Amino acid sequence: MSRFASNIRFLRIYRGWSQTELAAKVQVDKSLVAHWEAGRRKPTIDGALLLGKLFGITVENLFEGSAKESTFFLATRNKKD
Repeated sequence: MSRFASNIRFLRIYRGWSQTELAAKVQVDKSLVAHWEAGRRKPTIDGALLLGKLFGITVENLFEGSAKESTFFLATRNKKD
């Protein structure tokens, strides 16, 4: 599984969303979300930007970083604010 695939899956589950809910939020078919999570497809550039904005993570971290670490950082930072 690619880093992007595992990050999208982790972030979706972390938010408590189904594949259908994520698909609706980014205006794609549920099957496309399933393909992302299986590592069979990647989003368009516009789609990647939208996903990054939706999850509060950079596109770089979405594809190459650790969503778990980024989410932990954001959660702990928000608790201090």
